[in-house]
Amino acid sequence: MALIFLSYCREADAALAHLLESELTNRGHTAFLDVKILPGGRFLEPLELILESATSVVVILSDAAAQANSEYQAMEVETALRRNKRVVPVVPPGFDWQSAGAKAPWIVKIHESNAVVISYDYRDAFIDRLLRFAVPQQSPPRLPPRLPRRLANLVVEHVETKGGLRLRLRPRPWWKFW
Repeated sequence: MALIFLSYCREADAALAHLLESELTNRGHTAFLDVKILPGGRFLEPLELILESATSVVVILSDAAAQANSEYQAMEVETALRRNKRVVPVVPPGFDWQSAGAKAPWIVKIHESNAVVISYDYRDAFIDRLLRFAVPQQSPPRLPPRLPRRLANLVVEHVETKGGLRLRLRPRPWWKFW
């Protein structure tokens, strides 16, 4: 399905990140959580490769995350915006964007993205909304145009004329309506 990159502040929002990771994997998507997948050693190169292949980036924000102003979270958001990824902020109820943006300037750049407000009471609806913003929707299959009802009861037949073959519409016989 989709590869969703979870960007979060480890000190403040690790529990929510782990919850989102399990919910997204239960629904058939791949959620990238840096502490579970990346081994020790060089950290930034594999992180940027995964960001490049991700479908979208879910950014978990809170007042504590804004206060911490993590340089890794800022780098992840900057990379996602530079690569034109879908960025979906996940915020607690009553999140103050203005004061958070004053503490962490990179938050201002994602303020106009469609944000999802955290709801533990309605967790399924919260995850559904998150997926609606994070995963590109496939357009429904295009159906062939239908004839208007008054034309549906007509039969097309080929008629030979002096000029060649011609199509003619005639009413369907009454015994073929059933």
